[in-house]
Amino acid sequence: MVAESASQIHAAVDDDPPELPVEAGVPKNLVLDEGASSVEKMVAWFKDRGNQQSTIAEIASSLGLSEKTVKSIIYSRYKEKFEPTEHRGRHNRAFFRLVEA
Repeated sequence: MVAESASQIHAAVDDDPPELPVEAGVPKNLVLDEGASSVEKMVAWFKDRGNQQSTIAEIASSLGLSEKTVKSIIYSRYKEKFEPTEHRGRHNRAFFRLVEA
């Protein structure tokens, strides 16, 4: 009985894992100028995603920016362009989106 269970476990582990959908990352159709500033990249990224709310960590990792840079843009330098949403994530993390113009 133990041998049967062990063989089933080994068979399950040896199978290829299913492909998971990619939620974050720079979309393939997002085209940016090489000289685009960080805020221009963020605005284009949100527009490309339909202004879907995102965390600072998700924005930073998707665009290859540091979280410190993203926080500086959202909270200080360009705070008029971004707004927090009512939705909160794990550990009360805020979600942001573009301000609707």
